[in-house]
Amino acid sequence: MIRQTVFVLAVALSCPAIAQDTEQAPQREQTPQVDQAQQGAPQHIQTENPPEVGDHPEARGQDSPSISVANRKESDGTRQIEVIVEGELSRRIAKADRWELTVTATPEDRAAGLLPKIDVHGWNLSLPDGQVLAEVELTAENVGLDFEQGIITSCGDVHALFRLRPNDLASFVEKRAKGKLRNVRFAIVGDQLDERFKMHAGSFWLKVHRVAMSHPDGSTVSTHARKVSVAGIRIPKNVLRRIER
Repeated sequence: MIRQTVFVLAVALSCPAIAQDTEQAPQREQTPQVDQAQQGAPQHIQTENPPEVGDHPEARGQDSPSISVANRKESDGTRQIEVIVEGELSRRIAKADRWELTVTATPEDRAAGLLPKIDVHGWNLSLPDGQVLAEVELTAENVGLDFEQGIITSCGDVHALFRLRPNDLASFVEKRAKGKLRNVRFAIVGDQLDERFKMHAGSFWLKVHRVAMSHPDGSTVSTHARKVSVAGIRIPKNVLRRIER
């Protein structure tokens, strides 16, 4: 039985940093994050001169001052930043069913378009080659924006985490094989990738079972076979070494 799991790939990238070298700024407080379940709920804000004890509006049965999340995003420029970042990610990586963005920056940083840190979470990304990524979590530092052109102009280090569903990967492999493979299945067994499929050979469909180790190779993920059997017959290791050279 093939275990349903999720493949995870962590990637660290380096984008061109902002041209002007600057000393590392002191750590800033993170912009408060709003739980997804509370997106539509009003968020209470603290006035500069809080009412005296016993004179609080709630003590008089009145609602305290509040502002919606949407209005707050518009007022501090977060929504404009979201539009730019989501547009750039959709253009440079892939379109997603949904993006969520958390910006760590002061009001002055936002106004200048220089963001010390942004965290992005995306779901169901459809890549140009047909592959589907279940999720992507991306963190970028020192991000520069051009509000007039609506683009990202620069960034520092970028760390990304990608998750793939086995069924999505199997479907992608079958399509790329153009009818030469079918019944493709993937699973994680310990630290190994377990692959099972049927391969077209003349008028026959041969069952293939391959167990491999995966490793990053530049911009791709390569696998190195440890065991392979075809139609129940195990391929000798010396033959495997020649095949995978």
